[in-house]
Amino acid sequence: DSYPQRLKSLGYSTTALHPYFATFYMRNTKYPLVGFDSTYFADDLSAIDSVEATIRGSQISDETFVQYIEHFLEEKESPAFIFGISMEGHQPYPNKFTDEEFDVRVECSSLNDELLNILNQYTQCAADADRSIADLVDYIDGRDRDTVLVVFGDHAPTLGANHAVYCATGFAPTDRAYTDEERRAMFSTPFLVYSNYELGESDILKKGDNNTVSSYNLLNGVFELIGAPRTAYMSFLEDFNKTAPGYN
Repeated sequence: DSYPQRLKSLGYSTTALHPYFATFYMRNTKYPLVGFDSTYFADDLSAIDSVEATIRGSQISDETFVQYIEHFLEEKESPAFIFGISMEGHQPYPNKFTDEEFDVRVECSSLNDELLNILNQYTQCAADADRSIADLVDYIDGRDRDTVLVVFGDHAPTLGANHAVYCATGFAPTDRAYTDEERRAMFSTPFLVYSNYELGESDILKKGDNNTVSSYNLLNGVFELIGAPRTAYMSFLEDFNKTAPGYN
């Protein structure tokens, strides 16, 4: 039982795209097993003539990644579920960008040159991702079809060995275990659910920025928001979320 399988049963096409090696984590053989009709990896995506791929931070840029998403949305006549994993913002961070490629910088007196470089590289990744998400939102707003966008990160960046940037800035302790609040700050990531039409209500996801939810429950909440029928397992996960919100 999976979200792609459920969406297939509701008449959606299901597509996965990831501008990296097809065999990494055996995605090329495993994605079809969880319900994806079509999979596109680095070599497959590079063959799409309508998208001119650009490189940022030694990876396919987030700008290009968004153009791939738009390409697949445009070509689908049936309702479509598209799951994509971007690559530009992925570590390692040291020296991802040259000095000429930066358009945002961080200053921090508590970091040495090595750690400041790591933080600046990651910050540029975040700025590029932010612009690309804005481009995708603008595209979705211009669509005639009802469309929902879900954006989330699978983990926060380590930013140096043993979370060196976090420790040097005092964000994380070095001499004791994390408190519950510190652990949540270190191991949580923000997420976004956006739509170009009015959504319903969900017990898992609330409008605003005061949500605590596990990544595996994001689409569960979206199913509620769009009024899609859910499985018994999805209902169980919702009940579990009420007992242990954010459990990983």
